[in-house]
Amino acid sequence: MGRQPCCDKIGLKRGPWTIEEDHRLMNFILNNGIQCWRLVPKLAGLMRCGKSCRLRWINYLRPDLKRGALTEAEEDMIIKLHSQLGNRWSKIAGHFPGRTDNEIKNHWNTRIKKKLKFLGIDPLTHKPIEEINNDDIKQQVSEEINEKVMVVDERHNLDHLQRQNKAPQPRKRSPQMAPVGLWDRFPTARTVQQMMDTMDRVMEDPLAFNGGWVAGPSTDDVGYKRGRTPWEIKESEAEYKMRFDMPGMTKEDVKVWLEEKMLVVKAEKRVKNNGKEEEEWSAKSYGKYNTRIALPENIDFEKIKAEVKDGVLYITIPKASSNPKVFDINVQ
Repeated sequence: MGRQPCCDKIGLKRGPWTIEEDHRLMNFILNNGIQCWRLVPKLAGLMRCGKSCRLRWINYLRPDLKRGALTEAEEDMIIKLHSQLGNRWSKIAGHFPGRTDNEIKNHWNTRIKKKLKFLGIDPLTHKPIEEINNDDIKQQVSEEINEKVMVVDERHNLDHLQRQNKAPQPRKRSPQMAPVGLWDRFPTARTVQQMMDTMDRVMEDPLAFNGGWVAGPSTDDVGYKRGRTPWEIKESEAEYKMRFDMPGMTKEDVKVWLEEKMLVVKAEKRVKNNGKEEEEWSAKSYGKYNTRIALPENIDFEKIKAEVKDGVLYITIPKASSNPKVFDINVQ
């Protein structure tokens, strides 16, 4: 038998929490304390699941929650604990009062893991990547030697079989390529979360998803080398930042607008008919770009900015403030 569900989930509300729901949950817990989470939605007058109420309180609303970015000292402590405990995030979070296990896990996957790889350290074993590669080569060589010894022993024991003088043909290794659609030159339709997941997979294994980029000269001796990607997305605590390479395009050639929470980007070189001599390259020789990106709910749509510099489109998407406000109400 599996675990009993917390509720029937019939007629319950799903999706982002509203400010009114946050106030009801906070006032109930602050006045009555934490009781059985299965009874909290009914007693607080919420059409939510008990599990949803528990996660909302633990990760967002409890008063002792520590907000803001993690410091370098906290990151060093997370790296030290991860080398000892692995992915046991709840135990790691126990060493950081006011921090949640979900926050620490997300910070590890989005920042610390990439930082360790850039420094040449494997995030799983916490050892230098070169040392791990040497161990893999040694293990592969030893396995090949053991296989040859077994083959020789079998040939000596089977004297009644004729020996074949055919040399073993080397195995053909197919080149490692990225799955179709994972790393498009310019994605036609995609969500922000899918773009973030793609960037994480590229950062974890840049050689497997290079897509034929040409790696430029590296100025640092540490980290891996990879070429410039055709687009890139970054997330910070306050905003998303996107970059799209559009060679030869100017701000007159690019259009960006919002359409039902979809960010639409179109770019096409305009034909100039001003009576002068034609340019060296015609408008048809430039590329055309068309993409639609589904934005998440926590976006301040009125403050989205777009700018074109040297054939590159930069888009800044600020996040909406999610800090709950608590107001005292006088009872008469």
